[in-house]
Amino acid sequence: MKTLVAGLIALGVMGCASAADDQPWYVGADAGLGGNYRQDGGNGRVYVGYQLGTAQLFGMEFVNAAEAQLYKLNFRADVGRGGYTVRREVRVDGSALAWAPTLKVSDRVAVAGRVGVAYNHANVREQGSEYASTYTKVAPLASLGASYALSDNVRLRADVGYTQVKIGSKENVDHAMLSTGVSVGF
Repeated sequence: MKTLVAGLIALGVMGCASAADDQPWYVGADAGLGGNYRQDGGNGRVYVGYQLGTAQLFGMEFVNAAEAQLYKLNFRADVGRGGYTVRREVRVDGSALAWAPTLKVSDRVAVAGRVGVAYNHANVREQGSEYASTYTKVAPLASLGASYALSDNVRLRADVGYTQVKIGSKENVDHAMLSTGVSVGF
């Protein structure tokens, strides 16, 4: 897992290195809640990004960026099996590479999104059991939200995200995340 994470970050950095040198790097962190009608839990993420350039869209500044992310998801998932509901405790370590566009609505407010690919490594155990099963999955990653600039370098951010997690040999769950955090440019 560590080798894959290091490779994904290196790939993201190499892909970003070909962009213009005058575009800023940024780092960020966020935390929040995650789940859907069958899940509840929390999540946390750290990321590094590089702004690739800007364009005009509908008269507003459109900023393209590439991001490398590391995240953790912890949730309980209720799964039906043979007429019974089985509760599973799921702990996910993930990494992702994403395109992260931002549309600046004003000097301070922007609509922000992410679209990419994630690698999820889940440890899953049934409630009350000491035995855990391990599953991995390459899955889509997407989010949509907004950000507010506190200064030229600091932005508050809130978004709703999505990915898939494998929790059984034939079971995948769609996992939604609501996150808030901060990013700092340098």
